[in-house]
Amino acid sequence: HRADDIVTAVRIANEFGFQFTIEHATQGFKVLDFLKDNDVTCVVGPLLMNPYKNELWDVRLSTPGEFEKKGINFCMTADTSSETKYLPIHVGIAMANGLSEKAAFECVTINPARLLGLDDRMGTLEVGKDADIVLTDGDPMVSDNHIVSVILNGEKVVG
Repeated sequence: HRADDIVTAVRIANEFGFQFTIEHATQGFKVLDFLKDNDVTCVVGPLLMNPYKNELWDVRLSTPGEFEKKGINFCMTADTSSETKYLPIHVGIAMANGLSEKAAFECVTINPARLLGLDDRMGTLEVGKDADIVLTDGDPMVSDNHIVSVILNGEKVVG
């Protein structure tokens, strides 16, 4: 979470040649140049964490937008499987605080696929790639839309 811990972790990982990501990156906004210069990928979020420990006191809703503007590689998370249902809300909040629509979609599709080394088979809609698709009647990052259709493994299961 903390900027000093982020810098220390990156330096150690680089020294020993580890492949790594920074999880949460709560104070990543304090070390934007460092993250960019070291080509660090961060998994940001969840954005709606309660400040129950001092490492979370600096959670900022603008961090994803700041990462985008700086050109830092990042994904967004809602953290746990039970919280994944809230990921569109977190991304929508980030959009309301400076994240572009293009980056919003990329941080939950192609960027995580790249991070996991799976971008050759998922993360974008392309012929030959695996794809589960949810179609909505509005912006999927806004809470006033409805699911129109769901396609899983090539089979229409809703709509």
